[in-house]
Amino acid sequence: MKCKEDGSDETSDEYANRVAALMADKLGLISTPYTCYDAVDEAKRFLNESKQHTTNANGNTSAPQATKFRRSNKHLSNAQLDSITMRIKQ
Repeated sequence: MKCKEDGSDETSDEYANRVAALMADKLGLISTPYTCYDAVDEAKRFLNESKQHTTNANGNTSAPQATKFRRSNKHLSNAQLDSITMRIKQ
C-alpha cells in the first residue's frame, strides 16, 4: 500500500477512506461510512421501537409519547451489542 506523503493532494479523510476500502476489500467486506456510534444509536432506536410495539400489542392503544431516555446501571455486553447490530444490518 502506498504511504501518504505530506505533499500529496490527498486529504486525511480521503486517505482514511482509501485505507478503509482497501482493508475491507482484503477482508472480503464492504466498507461503510458508519461508525460504532451509529450502530449504538440504531440499536437504541431499535430497542425503543420494540419496547413501544410490545406495549401497544398488549392493548395500550394510546399514541406513543415522547421518549425520555434515562441512563440505567444495566450495561449491554459486547456480545449483546454485536447481536443487536447484526439484526439491524439484516
